[in-house]
Amino acid sequence: MCTAFAYILFFRLLSSIGPVKSMTVTFMIPPFGVLWGALFLDEPLSMAHVYGGVLIAGALWLVLKPTVAKVSKVVAR
Repeated sequence: MCTAFAYILFFRLLSSIGPVKSMTVTFMIPPFGVLWGALFLDEPLSMAHVYGGVLIAGALWLVLKPTVAKVSKVVAR
């Protein structure tokens, strides 16, 4: 039942913001896995985990940042 609800949410997201931005949700799975493991299972958190999270956050920023459209001048002859 939970998976069905997740698929419904994902496909709504897919139709509203597009496939590229929708797939960025999957980038967040590893950082959240590490975070939940550290919080609930007392797993050790190393600097490699932190660096990986920062790298993923940077990649998400690059994908999700708004793009500025360049306007070209058309010169009439």
